[in-house]
Amino acid sequence: MGERAMFGTGPILEGAFRLVRERPGAVAIWGLVYFLCVAGMMLAMGPFFAAVANQGGAPNPAGLLGMISGIFLLELLLLLVLVVLFAAAFRAVLRPEQSGFGYLRVGMDELRLLGLGLLVGIGSLVAYFVAATVIGVVTGLLAVTAGRGISILVSVVLFVALLAGFLYVQVRLSLAGPLSVYRGRFAIGEAWALTRGRFWAIFLAYAVVFVILMIAQAIVSAVTIAPLLGGIMSQARNPQDPAAAQAATMQMMSQFTTFSPLMIGVTLFGAIVGALWVALNGGAAATAARLLAGGREAEAFE
Repeated sequence: MGERAMFGTGPILEGAFRLVRERPGAVAIWGLVYFLCVAGMMLAMGPFFAAVANQGGAPNPAGLLGMISGIFLLELLLLLVLVVLFAAAFRAVLRPEQSGFGYLRVGMDELRLLGLGLLVGIGSLVAYFVAATVIGVVTGLLAVTAGRGISILVSVVLFVALLAGFLYVQVRLSLAGPLSVYRGRFAIGEAWALTRGRFWAIFLAYAVVFVILMIAQAIVSAVTIAPLLGGIMSQARNPQDPAAAQAATMQMMSQFTTFSPLMIGVTLFGAIVGALWVALNGGAAATAARLLAGGREAEAFE
């Protein structure tokens, strides 16, 4: 049976879940890396948040600048870690013989993925800015010529169309990452060509994974963070006792900036969800890439 008949949402999802089922050791390693990264970020930012708590929640300008710089560097570190993890997920599907330590590498594949992400990200920002400017000019002219009501309606429709267009482009280009790992070169054009006419099959697979992960994250939050935040917020909303509000703020700061049992649990469960996010999203994209690039229904693992 030909590739066109076999490609679809079902085979993509089957390949993604097969990655989790047949490579549990690799997924566990990805979760450990994610856990260590988040824990390191907490340790790095802990002194700043402790200082904020001691100052009553109002950081000085120098401290605020330090916080912003620190957050930027930590987010950059997290981005680099995610690039390595997604490259590992792609490799687990597309190059299963290169198992090693959880398929983790730091080399040209990762560098290509980073460059690809920067290229697509910067291009998306520029395109969004240009499109938003055009929409602003058009709706501004309509406000003068046709009235404010028409202008608002048209602006809403145009922005919805803009977001839909960006979603369409992102899905069409989503296979560029795994294809770049598969081919050993940038594959933006190939990704666009292979996904022609297959938007909905790929989009629905991503949507199913998204819903599953959001449910998992909601369960983790309900079990771990929500009860604590509920108690703290109820104390902080007590207008008759300002000291209680300040104490609630201090309690929240201490819970979220130190390795309390709560935060260890939150970080651990977050790492599990993060590893599944990498495995399922990366596995879905890599499976779709292999099915299409192979020109047939290819097994995710040989």
